[in-house]
Amino acid sequence: MSRRRSPGLQIFLLACTIALPALLVSAILFREALAIPILDDYHAVLDFAVNFSQLHSVHGQLGYVVAAQHNEYKLIFEHAVMATQLILLRHISISFLVALGNLMLLPIFYVCWKNYFAEEADFITRLELFLPISWMLFQLSYAETLDWSMGSLQNMAVVAFALLSIHFLTRPGIAAFFLAWIFGALACASSANGFLLAPAGLLLLVQEQIGNQKAFAAASAERQIAKRAWVAKIAAWTLVFLLMLTAYLYRYSFPPPVRHVGLLRKALFFFSFDGGAVENMHGFPVPHLAIFVGIAIALIFAAAIRTRYRLANPFAFYASVWIFLSAMLVSSVRVAMGLQQSLSGRYKIYCDLLLIFCYAYLAQRIRASGLSRARRQAIYFAATSCIILFSLASDAVGYKLLAKRRQRVLDGVAQYLANPAANTPMINPNEDLTPEMKRDQQDARMQLNRAIQAGVYTLPKDSTQK
Repeated sequence: MSRRRSPGLQIFLLACTIALPALLVSAILFREALAIPILDDYHAVLDFAVNFSQLHSVHGQLGYVVAAQHNEYKLIFEHAVMATQLILLRHISISFLVALGNLMLLPIFYVCWKNYFAEEADFITRLELFLPISWMLFQLSYAETLDWSMGSLQNMAVVAFALLSIHFLTRPGIAAFFLAWIFGALACASSANGFLLAPAGLLLLVQEQIGNQKAFAAASAERQIAKRAWVAKIAAWTLVFLLMLTAYLYRYSFPPPVRHVGLLRKALFFFSFDGGAVENMHGFPVPHLAIFVGIAIALIFAAAIRTRYRLANPFAFYASVWIFLSAMLVSSVRVAMGLQQSLSGRYKIYCDLLLIFCYAYLAQRIRASGLSRARRQAIYFAATSCIILFSLASDAVGYKLLAKRRQRVLDGVAQYLANPAANTPMINPNEDLTPEMKRDQQDARMQLNRAIQAGVYTLPKDSTQK
């Protein structure tokens, strides 16, 4: 961390290095993006658009935005975005939905910047410490859920809104709490694990009250005012989740019960979920490496509990609590599908955020240790080099995945255009199609035909290009 260069030049170079992974990921996503539905888009986007366009009353449209269901999910935020498009434009723009979903990375970056190493007085040092976080966040281990309108507007949006909610919940003032309240509601409207903000937020508010009790004298007026404000916050925080749960359960069709699976397999799934980003870092997965990484992350989090890291960085701590709760939820409902499901690309963003937490916590411990400056610099440069290599390897694998998916989508559209009355636009790479997969393919053909006939969606003029 040399200071031989001028401060202005150092800041410029560090800012460019921090921005580089975001620019690299954005370039890849722009290159591989399509204005064509992918997989679940046929039902979650096109079918929704056709049904919504047939409703002519505000009451009916609002009710359908809340009631429409995709598999076991209520995608209320996504439906609201599409409903707004249909009201204003009379058609669905897949390109807009894809771009909006990809842009959900920006608020995640924002809250990381505002909460990690924000206490560092020296701006250059802060940039140096934050640089690895940018490279861990902007990398394509979770490429599967990007450039995909339905996937990103569910999976990326819930993460962005949840982290924004926790961020503002750690800030003082009524305005900040109101923003936390709003973003908490949006997280619930994006995906079911948004509801897990309720216990994470309550724990954070309990910590706030304990701090208030220590800050004020036992009988002081300030302490009584703080207690009343805290009670009001608890009530308001609980209320928003009860309201969103009521909306979520409105005309909800419950899926079949999950087959019982033993606690050990659930635990393995939980740890594999937490460490899942490492298994595709160079395209040759190491079997069950994610489980060991997940266990290491859990041990670091346990150390953070022991050293009361929640007081130094409540955002990082309680955001991680929310992620662990999400991992528990997913392991409960997906474990019957096999351990491999824990490595789904849609979940890898959670591992990346946990790795960011581990880096920030360990960096704080190393800086507070008695190690010499030279030793700390050596550790920093070694860690940063590994993180950048990890990011670039993930980008290479993610780029390959996106390119393959793009070509498959274009091949499917070409197949469909050859005979729209009989051919499906959705090509599944699995040669041994299950009856459910075959049904999904035929449903995609009917849903695309309906959307085109209803005028709510049109394939690009040249569907072999973006």
